[in-house]
Amino acid sequence: MKNVGLMAIIFQLVCGLICCGIGIYDVVISADVAQIVIFFAVGALCLINAVRMFIMDRKNKKDDE
Repeated sequence: MKNVGLMAIIFQLVCGLICCGIGIYDVVISADVAQIVIFFAVGALCLINAVRMFIMDRKNKKDDE
C-alpha cells in the first residue's frame, strides 16, 4: 500500500508540472486569459497536494518508528 501513495505523489507532481507547462505555453502563444488561469490553478493545486501528501507520508513514517 505504501507504493500506491508514492505513485500518487509522483503522478500529481507530473500532472502539476504538465499543467504549469501548458499554462506557460498559453502565455507565450495564445494569450487566452481563461486558459492561462485554469491551467496555472490546476497545476498549483496538484503541486500543493503532492507536497502535502509527501509531508504527511514522512510524518506518518516517522511516527511509526
